[in-house]
Amino acid sequence: MVDASDARGADPGEPARSLGRRLYAFARRLGREDDRARVHALILRTIAGHVRARVGALALYQEEDQALAIVATLGYPAVLVEHLRIKAGEGILGQAYASGRAGLEQAEGSRRLRYRTASYLLIPLTVAGRPAGVLALTDRDDGGPFVERDLVDARVLAAPASLALARQDVQQTLSHLQRVAAIDSVTGLFNRRHFETRLQGEIQRVHRQQQPLSLLMVDIDDFKRINDTFGHIEGDQTLRTVAELMRGGVRIFDVCARYGGEEFAILMPGASLDTAAQVAERIRRRVHQRFQHDPVGVTISVGVAKLAPGQTGEELVAAADRRLGLAKRRGKNAVQSAD
Repeated sequence: MVDASDARGADPGEPARSLGRRLYAFARRLGREDDRARVHALILRTIAGHVRARVGALALYQEEDQALAIVATLGYPAVLVEHLRIKAGEGILGQAYASGRAGLEQAEGSRRLRYRTASYLLIPLTVAGRPAGVLALTDRDDGGPFVERDLVDARVLAAPASLALARQDVQQTLSHLQRVAAIDSVTGLFNRRHFETRLQGEIQRVHRQQQPLSLLMVDIDDFKRINDTFGHIEGDQTLRTVAELMRGGVRIFDVCARYGGEEFAILMPGASLDTAAQVAERIRRRVHQRFQHDPVGVTISVGVAKLAPGQTGEELVAAADRRLGLAKRRGKNAVQSAD
């Protein structure tokens, strides 16, 4: 007697359901991953695993190089190709990128020693309708050539991969725009708007963690004289030099900002008034020494204040600015940390 399940044979719909499950899981994993390198590796590893490829590479177009760069590899070390750049139309990767057509390829002539077979699977990836890169796979684990079913499945799985790449591009663009919006174009420091946002955030953190918060208000002495005597180009260069000296004199998590004109602000989370005053003196001395024998003759004055209980951000800035005024009246090139 023949078993009914044997008579029916394998379920013809099972391959499609299996691909659907893998597609769903793949899309969910891509949606949870933000790191670019891990997304690239996940795309390559998942699609290669589904078509049983042992060797593969993911190449993405790099605008700065005007060429494809291999961003992930499978079956061989990435270091072997990390400096390789492939122009559109060059080799099998460049040709697939230029044509935008997926396909099964058979390498002409003898296969290269790195690979066990001469059968290739090439899947172009697109972002917003534009070519973004190419996925290349070879060496099926059974030693045979890829078949049409492999090509169809790989193209289906490439859809969420392309969406993940598009999401990364959007995130990168937003990050760049946010940085541009927060940076002063002359000095490269944070601008006043970003400083004020960070100041309010740090004050809230002080209330939660009961840690000190200090502020330095820095002003270049007689800056109008520099502009009038040496010109605005030299004035801008002075701003950049002072900004770099300030940035090199503080901790990595301190916030250096151009507050306006020739005035700067340095927000120092966790720093006591004494510590902030010592940092201010170190920066003042560095600026004085840097310009001591320069015809421009730049010096700075600094006002230092520590956030008092119940004090607002505006009041902290006013206190530091008041002490900056005292330093100016003392003769400039000075640090003032008390009223």
